[in-house]
Amino acid sequence: MEDKDGGQAFPRNYAYQNPEAGQSELKSIPGMTLRDYFAAAALTGIMLADEKARQEIGGDRRYSTANEFAHAAYQQADAMLQAR
Repeated sequence: MEDKDGGQAFPRNYAYQNPEAGQSELKSIPGMTLRDYFAAAALTGIMLADEKARQEIGGDRRYSTANEFAHAAYQQADAMLQAR
C-alpha cells in the first residue's frame, strides 16, 4: 500500500561515531515527506498569486490567515500526489 504522504522526500543515512562503544553506527534521518515538499513548493506560488490578485483587482485577499494559506498549499500537494 502506497503512503498517502508520498513517502520520504530526502532520507539520509549517516555514520555516527559512538566513542563509548568504540564503534560507528549507521543512523537514519527520514527527512520531510514528499507531501510536505510539494506543499512548501506550492505555498510560494499561492501567496504570490494571492498578493498579485489583491493588487490588480484591488479587492480583499483570498486567504487571510496563515492557516488558510497552509490549507491551500496542502490541497495542492494532495492534488500533485494524486496526479503521480
